[in-house]
Amino acid sequence: MSQEYEHDLNLECFLLCRSAETVNGELYVLGGGASRLVVDTKNQVTEPSELNIALRVNEVSALERPITLKLELKDPHGDDAILPFEASFQPDQQQPDLPFAISVIVKLQRGQLLLQTPGLHRFILHANGAELGRTPLYVTHAQIETPHGPLER
Repeated sequence: MSQEYEHDLNLECFLLCRSAETVNGELYVLGGGASRLVVDTKNQVTEPSELNIALRVNEVSALERPITLKLELKDPHGDDAILPFEASFQPDQQQPDLPFAISVIVKLQRGQLLLQTPGLHRFILHANGAELGRTPLYVTHAQIETPHGPLER
């Protein structure tokens, strides 16, 4: 699951999940690998009831401080599907020369996600302005099966 890019950060984990928490700096994930959202005709999310993004970034060397993470969601056309989330992290000042790890959980509320376009969306994670990784999100419309074929809700 680890992805390495041309800078001093390593993306150890970046996935959609049902639930996640951090305990003593460690990341615990339940239902990891979720990649599908179902929306109704009003583009409201119908399932899953809860969706989180769990990510863990390791600093390979202590060069770039602080670390600013930015998370975007792009629709199939490359447009923003939600407002980007951005946060900065500063390592422990007691040990400034040691690399550190960041575990982050972003809880996505149903009301935040008004996804109008079905298809492949992508969460994109940037660290200090450079792309660190991507993870997919497939958006489909809810359908009811009938003897004559599927019917959109």
